[in-house]
Amino acid sequence: MIADRRKATAYHEAGHAVAAWRLGASPRTATIIPHGDVQGEVIQDSPLIDAGLDFDGSDHARNRIERAIMICLAGPIAQRHFAPHSWRYWHGGPDYVTAFDLALRINGSPRAAKAHLKWLEIRTQDLLESLWNYVEGIAGDLLKRGTLLPEDIRSALLPMRKREA
Repeated sequence: MIADRRKATAYHEAGHAVAAWRLGASPRTATIIPHGDVQGEVIQDSPLIDAGLDFDGSDHARNRIERAIMICLAGPIAQRHFAPHSWRYWHGGPDYVTAFDLALRINGSPRAAKAHLKWLEIRTQDLLESLWNYVEGIAGDLLKRGTLLPEDIRSALLPMRKREA
């Protein structure tokens, strides 16, 4: 059971890392070594730098906030894609709380925020499906090493950038 949880966590964190890389928020570290209340985490550059948390109505701010939301959603989506039976809401609770808070900032009403989140969830699913081989690669590396440093992540994901060029 612990090995299954570790695998699910690896895919969860890999989803965050791949989405962050693809959406321009360079992941700095990824780990599946539990600490505190978390089973793993990815630390990346914030797509909200220069956009702030106060939505000013600009396309620039909306795009940055949408990228941040997609990065939040990518972990739970990757975990559910890998092993649907492994998913429980609390695994991604903080991810969804952050995503909803950001969506509420740019939409104003909870109903509009929920609809916007649904659309971004579909976009994130499509993104991860198109990059699933990278999610699997990062998850595999996390299972082998426990923690990935910036150079580990960069070398695993660099072919994605070369393919896009």
